[in-house]
Amino acid sequence: MSNLPSTDTVQMTVDLMFPSEYIRASDLQGKDVRLTIHRVGLQDLKKTDGTEVRKPVVEFKQWLSKPTNEQKKLVLNKTNAQAIASNHGNIANDWIGKDIVLYGTQCLAFGKMTDCIRVRTGGAVAQEEDPLADDKPYEGE
Repeated sequence: MSNLPSTDTVQMTVDLMFPSEYIRASDLQGKDVRLTIHRVGLQDLKKTDGTEVRKPVVEFKQWLSKPTNEQKKLVLNKTNAQAIASNHGNIANDWIGKDIVLYGTQCLAFGKMTDCIRVRTGGAVAQEEDPLADDKPYEGE
């Protein structure tokens, strides 16, 4: 007999089946989430075609994944990096300790509409709740 919960008691989604160390739009659960930047750096990431690319990655003070307590990270695309820089300056190290708001939306990527994460800096948060529930691999957004 398996120790896994039955699908009768858990809403099983593909994201739950394949946890990621990177924040996905589904992790936000339809909420705006205010987070404090803890670290900004570059990381080599494997794309879906197997090639590697170096991308900027942000870690947050508040975001630890359950159940592993590993730090979840946000892979920055140009749109989100520019949004952060617009309020917090062009020097990434100056972002440390600053708050940003992540929210899920839809955007055109690779020729189709897909879920994505966008960044706001400042302003009110529509719903501020703990986003840490369940755990999309990086696909080169």
